[in-house]
Amino acid sequence: FKAQSEPETRLELQVSGGDDYELCVCLPVKEVETLRKRLKVPLTEIGRIVKGKDLSILDARGKKIAIEPYGYRHFS
Repeated sequence: FKAQSEPETRLELQVSGGDDYELCVCLPVKEVETLRKRLKVPLTEIGRIVKGKDLSILDARGKKIAIEPYGYRHFS
């Protein structure tokens, strides 16, 4: 992926473009380790759901990132 996109656009493409075929699940934080051991597969936390009305994308330092969503809108 790195070789196919410029650094300036890479993050935007990663969060709003392309087709991804990995299974995503939402579960309580306290159950992640139990599920990881039971399934014996790597699990990666990609975000958290918190109370609120808006979607925010944060960088590793917790700073909001402004990205224009232009991917397919599944629930529109």
